[in-house]
Amino acid sequence: MLTVLGYRHLAPHARDRLHRDTASQMEALGLWHWAVFVLCHVEDAVRRREAVEAVLERNVASLDAGREEFLVSELGLPVQWVARARATLARAEGRQQDRAECLLQAERWQEAHQVIVKEIAPDAIIGQEYDYLHRLLSELVPSHISEHIPGWASQGQVYHQFITVERSVRSLLVSRDEASVQYELERLRPSVSGLCRAVATIPVTSARERLAQSEIAKKVAHLMRAEIGRAHV
Repeated sequence: MLTVLGYRHLAPHARDRLHRDTASQMEALGLWHWAVFVLCHVEDAVRRREAVEAVLERNVASLDAGREEFLVSELGLPVQWVARARATLARAEGRQQDRAECLLQAERWQEAHQVIVKEIAPDAIIGQEYDYLHRLLSELVPSHISEHIPGWASQGQVYHQFITVERSVRSLLVSRDEASVQYELERLRPSVSGLCRAVATIPVTSARERLAQSEIAKKVAHLMRAEIGRAHV
């Protein structure tokens, strides 16, 4: 309002201080979503994002549907910013599955990958919760995402490939179309062989990860025997 009225004498750092002080007052009154509105007027894009995300992280526990609608629809905040704040809260509360979901929504691909392969994948493999793990990893598979994730080839990609192959082989083994089964098994042979080598590359730093690696190796061995056995029928 002051700027519109022609008061342009404030230096940039003074304008930022005015915005931050006003936002702090709003937050102290419990009107933190209006503090975000104030901070959206910070001119520098980097400082604006840092200030807004800081407010979100401090107050995300009280973020309800109405406030989220206001932030995203009215103020135009990217949903990724809100999701990142929720991921921070989930981490503090030890909710690793929620954290992974929020990190994927926030497009924090590298951090999401680490949470999935370290905190979720071992238990999912041991408990054979393949569908859930496959759904999470599928969001990281596109090349424009996976090629920027360190360790993808020896971690997330191995888990994803294992579940994909396991699904395909199991589906084929219950098929009654012998001609189709033979063809598909031959087509899958390179993938199964590649898995035999890839399993050994999974980094193992805990007993859970070692057990998960062992389970995958055992499953792959069974798949190889099933494939070879069917091929000689």
